[in-house]
Amino acid sequence: AKEVGPAGVAQVSSLPYPDFTQFDADSKYVDIKSKKEKPTWVMVDVRFVKKFPSVVSREEMKKVKALEHMALWKYMRLSIVPLTKKEFDTIVKLAEKK
Repeated sequence: AKEVGPAGVAQVSSLPYPDFTQFDADSKYVDIKSKKEKPTWVMVDVRFVKKFPSVVSREEMKKVKALEHMALWKYMRLSIVPLTKKEFDTIVKLAEKK
């Protein structure tokens, strides 16, 4: 991606369930240590909510005091991070200003 950062909103739309690819010998995600009775990997379904007009960059977010303790700054490679309601609302506002 040219720009890295939040590009929109998605919503978890299912309860967690075993990731079936961990049991598929033909899958590049097979996990031979995982057992069907005690799976290692789970997944959820997500639903599209909305796309932002443009990506909210890391540089933009780092300038905002309300985001200074965001989990993303602790774990630099996460594609999904937990957010507080305040952090979520702040990012949406940043996106909508563009």
